[in-house]
Amino acid sequence: DIVHTNTAVTTYGAIAGRLAKLPVVWHIREDLSLGLWNKILIKIISSLADKIIVISKKIGEAFEDYSDKLEVIYNGVDLSRFHLGIDGKQLRDELSLDYDIPLVGWIGSMEPRKGCRYFLEAIAEVIKEGIKAKFLMVGDSLPLFAGYKQKMEELAEHFGISKEVIFTGWRKDIPQVMAALDLLVMSSLQEPLGRVLIEAMAMRKPTIATRVGGIPEVVEEGVTSLLVPPSDSRAIASAIISLLNDKDRAKKMGIAGRERAEKMFSMESYVKNVERVY
Repeated sequence: DIVHTNTAVTTYGAIAGRLAKLPVVWHIREDLSLGLWNKILIKIISSLADKIIVISKKIGEAFEDYSDKLEVIYNGVDLSRFHLGIDGKQLRDELSLDYDIPLVGWIGSMEPRKGCRYFLEAIAEVIKEGIKAKFLMVGDSLPLFAGYKQKMEELAEHFGISKEVIFTGWRKDIPQVMAALDLLVMSSLQEPLGRVLIEAMAMRKPTIATRVGGIPEVVEEGVTSLLVPPSDSRAIASAIISLLNDKDRAKKMGIAGRERAEKMFSMESYVKNVERVY
């Protein structure tokens, strides 16, 4: 009855829907604001779709000429999976980490747009300041960027921080990882939304993130998160040190984050909004 195409780069679903004379909903999760091909793609999407769902207002800016078709629906997180009863001790035991040492996390696919390098540079700055902490990088290279994780491991060695940084590879137990963290950093240079920030907020973790893409829509600056400029490792380091040294503020930000996740990013809210479009 309806064809729902779930990514900008997959066109055949919408074409099939049009040929079958069915209504087409096109769900855009990518930033299409730059490049000639993206401009062409925007025209294709807008001509084939009856409704266009974007995951943030920032992503929607590329479709401002087609606002009559546009719907902004933020991604939802299953809050029953990211619940506050999860204990992070299991992960610390697995990684042989003391329970009282601060643990700063980074979670995502390892590729240039995620700003991995700037997180590592920030860690080096934090260590220079004499801060005792450990750092997790959870994720791995995508096929398009094969070997990128290895480059980041070599960079950590070059910066002299390989003893402080743990590269875990892909993990399926992200709620347990979040439970073990003291705070989460997102160092992206581009980010359509920033789902991992929602997951961190759901687990009452304060966050540090770059002011790019849809990130300022996800977090509340100064309340749930500290926002920094992209490509600014010193700003990231300063924010990390600030939150590690002010546990009271970090705790308040975590509590506010859970409230925001429940209010704006529940799976129930997401499903209702998609049903409304249908």
